[in-house]
Amino acid sequence: MNTDAKFIRLIEDCKRKVHEHPTDEEDQKRFDYIVEELTQIKDAAINKTLATDFEYLELTQMIERYDPEEIIDQVLAVNKFYVEHYQDL
Repeated sequence: MNTDAKFIRLIEDCKRKVHEHPTDEEDQKRFDYIVEELTQIKDAAINKTLATDFEYLELTQMIERYDPEEIIDQVLAVNKFYVEHYQDL
């Protein structure tokens, strides 16, 4: 499996985790935005237009310390993969 395919799979896993967790209305809006951001990152990876000059993905700033640990771990895993495989500062 190539790097893009692994990244896309990781993004899909993250989206699934976000959808699995019930939340209140305020957090749901934020979670919807996280899923939207993940979708845009996935589309950019598919289209080979992913920016490589970020220190980290904006996605990491969307999580809160009280979010479920599974979601935090998944978002950080997506960011770590980006930094290790796509970042070109």
